[in-house]
Amino acid sequence: CSGHDKQTFHPSGRIEKNIHENKLLKERIYHFREKRRKNILKMKNLVRIQKHDKVFQAFELPAVLNLNPRSIYNKKNEFVTFVKEEEIDLVCISESWEREDLTLDKVIQIDDFKVISNVSQRQEKGGRPAIVVNEKKYVVEDLTQSVISIPWGVEAVWAVLTPKNVNAASKIQKIVVGSIYCKPDSRKKSLLLDHIAEVFHSMSAKYKKGLHWLICGDTNDLKLESILHLSPSLKQVVQNSTRLDPPRM
Repeated sequence: CSGHDKQTFHPSGRIEKNIHENKLLKERIYHFREKRRKNILKMKNLVRIQKHDKVFQAFELPAVLNLNPRSIYNKKNEFVTFVKEEEIDLVCISESWEREDLTLDKVIQIDDFKVISNVSQRQEKGGRPAIVVNEKKYVVEDLTQSVISIPWGVEAVWAVLTPKNVNAASKIQKIVVGSIYCKPDSRKKSLLLDHIAEVFHSMSAKYKKGLHWLICGDTNDLKLESILHLSPSLKQVVQNSTRLDPPRM
């Protein structure tokens, strides 16, 4: 630079400016989280699932979000922010409304997360469940239309999660995850229930030790008794209405 346009920079001033900017950023993040926390407390249709008091087993369990966004495309930014902030490990989406021209793996892009979907589940718009899972914490095997054949019209995707810290003594060796959707007044109810039973029996025969199940979704008017009767260990976690108008679980 020529002599007349030289400028003098003071490192101390730059440091003070950075400290001030970092402080402002932290304050904004704090106020944003407080606002979101207050909004969440107002929502009566959110259910917090408490982990078991056996701490070491709980560490192997995922933090789960069961979600019906009725299209993820116009809620992508909010979705990604929520998953990161709440440290979610596993998302089951019941109505992703996935499109063939822009599949979910191109829309939901979170570092170290795997997206499992099946865009060819129906002809019309809507539905199309999906699974999004943290690969840093789990070894993920996509079972959809590979190990498990899913009949046309049955809206379901499946995966097996193996905790990365698993050993021979671990109580939780494998977690089979299913994300399902059954639209109101569906004519595929019996086919869906038969499919779930078939998957349960085949996976239970394959993985006999330390196998656990997590089946999430929006089932509307589907009767769940036949699913719960597959095993005494299967429990209905959600007991209250998750949709307020009209009230539905």
